[in-house]
Amino acid sequence: QDQVGVLVFNTQSEWVLPLQSLPADDVLDGALARIHPVGDTNITQAVREAIDGLRDADARLRHIVLFTDGFTSNTQGFAEVAQEAADAGITLSVVGTGEGAFPELRQMAATGGGRYYPGRDLASIPDIIALEVRFAARPIITEGRFLPTVTGVAPATEDLDVSPPLLGYLATTAKPTAQTLLVIGDERDPLLATWRAGLGTTTAWTSDASPRWSAQWVTWDRFSRFWSDVVKDTFPVEPDPGFALSASATSDGVHVRLETDGLEGAPADVDAVAVITSPGGEREEVQLDRTSLTSFEATAPAGATDAAEGVYAVSARLSQGDEDLYHGTVTAIRAYSPEYGAIEADPELLARAVEAAGGRLDPEPASIFDPVGLSPGVSARELWAWLALLALILLPIDIGLRRLQLERADWARAKAWVRARARGGVRAGRAAAPAQRSAASDALFAAKARARGARPPDQRTAHADQRTGHADQRTGHAEQRIGHAEQRTGDAGQRAGEAPERDRPTGAPPSSSRPPAAAPPGSAAGPPPARGPETSAPGLVPPPPGPPPAPAGETASSSAPDAPADRGMAALRAAKARARAEAERRGRGDERPPGA
Repeated sequence: QDQVGVLVFNTQSEWVLPLQSLPADDVLDGALARIHPVGDTNITQAVREAIDGLRDADARLRHIVLFTDGFTSNTQGFAEVAQEAADAGITLSVVGTGEGAFPELRQMAATGGGRYYPGRDLASIPDIIALEVRFAARPIITEGRFLPTVTGVAPATEDLDVSPPLLGYLATTAKPTAQTLLVIGDERDPLLATWRAGLGTTTAWTSDASPRWSAQWVTWDRFSRFWSDVVKDTFPVEPDPGFALSASATSDGVHVRLETDGLEGAPADVDAVAVITSPGGEREEVQLDRTSLTSFEATAPAGATDAAEGVYAVSARLSQGDEDLYHGTVTAIRAYSPEYGAIEADPELLARAVEAAGGRLDPEPASIFDPVGLSPGVSARELWAWLALLALILLPIDIGLRRLQLERADWARAKAWVRARARGGVRAGRAAAPAQRSAASDALFAAKARARGARPPDQRTAHADQRTGHADQRTGHAEQRIGHAEQRTGDAGQRAGEAPERDRPTGAPPSSSRPPAAAPPGSAAGPPPARGPETSAPGLVPPPPGPPPAPAGETASSSAPDAPADRGMAALRAAKARARAEAERRGRGDERPPGA
């Protein structure tokens, strides 16, 4: 029963799939999933590990397939380890990829009795490995009942239409430069192949010529002629100077041409025939037509020879009656598919194209760009889609201009808004617009600016915003107290005005609310009347007794009814001053109490 194992290696080796009978798919997938490219490459130790694993295996055939890129720092020992495998009865084949040590790997496969595959296409590597395993697993001696198939043209196979079966052959692989004339078996193994060796020709026959495998061939009536043609084909061939046979693979097919210069005017009754064998082994007989007194030509259509890439064998024969005047064989190679082949120019097609376009056919290089005599090109392009899109964009603008009435001030505000957005957004626009701010607000903004300059940006901003909020709160409290003080001052003034009316005797004229005339400079006003309890302003600090001295150049004036109001206003101004000082001190960040 067949067994398989997978050994991975870099500088060390590991059996991810130990040698065993064909495992289940999940086991195989799990083993292959553990393979990852890493590390350097040590090929010799890996091959020795594989040899040790196969040395004691009880199998008729033991084979190693080495898959590597050949990149290694040490190529010493490749031939030695391959010889170790051969001495142990183990064959070694190499599948190379990349651009590593190809010569050493090729020699390694030759020493190990296997094959070397330069796998430059990674997609073909699985097929190459499967093919190698199949070749290695099959026996070299193949016996059965097989019919040969003609795949090449040579004197021995030219007229070979039928043949007796063979009972066995040796499974081999044709050399890259060999021409395979006969194949056999399901694997299309070479049966008869020839190749050039120096000035001569070498021929290989993989069956025998004895009754064991060729019993029916020995009694075949063409047996002697077949082997005579095979032997003659190995003789040096002297070219006939009077004839020239050529073949080429074109996009239309395989073109064959025979020149008969050696015959001074070939007879009219000569017959020229060519046999074309495709790379797939299909044969096509083509009659060569006479194109002149000394030339014969024909083209086998591409469909007739399956138009495949590869080598086409062409055999031509010139005969007159039963006499052969000439017989020769050549090959034609098609390296790519016919649609990629070079084709000849079609002057008629080019002339029709030039006439339709109104240009010039084969002009002089100096007149290629000369517009004289040429009509300008005209092309039409539809614009309705772009015009429809423009109409959709302009429609709402037209409706807005018709329905909305915009004044000059609206345009000015819009212009200012646009400028503000261009300078840095809405915030910059607000900052640029003039605004009326109080002195307290100025102090708060100044303190905020100083706080930004003294601390890191984020910290300064947070602390300044916090102090600004506290200052705003204190300013609100101060304004509230000022409002209360104004209210109390008003109440005090009202009570002060009502007091003389109560004290005026019955029938006395009411006193004028106008203050008395100011005393001349240097004179003093009389002492103010005693302050009653009803004229005091609750919550305000009473002024010192007696009127304050008047400043120089001013006239001091007082009246008994208005004195409480003056004191209330003085207290109000003092409270406002204290509130402003408190706000400024808080705005500067000075946490010390007043007077500290």
